[in-house]
Amino acid sequence: MSLDLTKLEKKAVAKVLLDIVNVDDRVTIGESRYFQQLQNVLGISDSEIEEAKYMSVTGCLSIIKDLQPHEKIALAIMMLEMIRADGEVDKEELKVLRLFVLRLIYHFRKQHSQPITKCSSNKGFSGNSSIPPRSNFSVCG
Repeated sequence: MSLDLTKLEKKAVAKVLLDIVNVDDRVTIGESRYFQQLQNVLGISDSEIEEAKYMSVTGCLSIIKDLQPHEKIALAIMMLEMIRADGEVDKEELKVLRLFVLRLIYHFRKQHSQPITKCSSNKGFSGNSSIPPRSNFSVCG
């Protein structure tokens, strides 16, 4: 299943990923390369990246909550891989991920009026994805 995002959705995704990259006040080579790879895979232009920088977090979440379920899962995977792209997991990056997931769960519960139950599987995501795993990169310093 591929991601067929609108320009606005692409900018919202870029903003979320940029927030993860910038939350620890440093951008590593690994993060930069992974972001560029995602930019190419998703077809996000440099001008869309510039516009995304000025989007509000609330506005982005409003856009992202309307993504298809497989697109939300793909974004969560991109976020996790971005967090791991520099070889270390920063607590501030995890806070951004947690906030994102909690807001999506809130919107899901609000839309469907049903409680979220604990997942009994710990096997993670499996399936075909157009999102490249971070491990496809070699970081040269």
